[in-house]
Amino acid sequence: MPCNICGHRGGFQLPPNATNLRESLLCAECGSNSRDRMLVYALGIALGRKPPLRDWPAGPTFRVFETTGYRGHTRFLGEKYDYYNTKYDPEEIAKGGDPRYFADVQKMPYADEFFDCALSSDVFEHVRLDEQAFREVFRVLKPGGLFVLQAPYGHNTPTRILVQPDGERDTFLEPPQYHAENTLVYRIYGFDLLDRLQAYGFAVMRLHLALPEFGICAQDTFLLRKGSYVQLIAP
Repeated sequence: MPCNICGHRGGFQLPPNATNLRESLLCAECGSNSRDRMLVYALGIALGRKPPLRDWPAGPTFRVFETTGYRGHTRFLGEKYDYYNTKYDPEEIAKGGDPRYFADVQKMPYADEFFDCALSSDVFEHVRLDEQAFREVFRVLKPGGLFVLQAPYGHNTPTRILVQPDGERDTFLEPPQYHAENTLVYRIYGFDLLDRLQAYGFAVMRLHLALPEFGICAQDTFLLRKGSYVQLIAP
């Protein structure tokens, strides 16, 4: 089973006592997990690129924004594209930290129609004002620009609000949940997310796939385009 990011053919590691396949099935070469490889697979079929990402042709003028990207794919994206891999750090943002590395997705420091592509993997459930953030992604994408989105999602239930923003305060509707780096979870998305994304101006395609040949377990990923239909391009 080759890794669709780095091309390694040594199979994928399942750590002892792993309970979440989406966060495991690790590539021994690039460290990617199943979720990372699904993100790159979705990007590839939208761009018409054959795996692995390592072998994609470079496009130095193709500008990519990612929210808090980790592990193997970030190196290859940085080598091939004009890549902005940002994290939310209020102190760095307040003192004018480099916008290639620090940005608030709720209020981005970029011009309109600045990026060709945006990637976000399991970040938006932590964004306090996600409507504002979705509108910002739409704003900074070029017409026809691509947005690959991953987030905890249940297709048979509505979005479950765990924490309700109320002005400057947060109202906890359920006991607080935290993910990696002790990051508060505001919501678990449900089927109403698709209508919301369309209302912001995106064309939306939901992918629910398992791809054992790439060590990708069954999961949801959303392919969005700004103001045009979503087309999957045969690699």
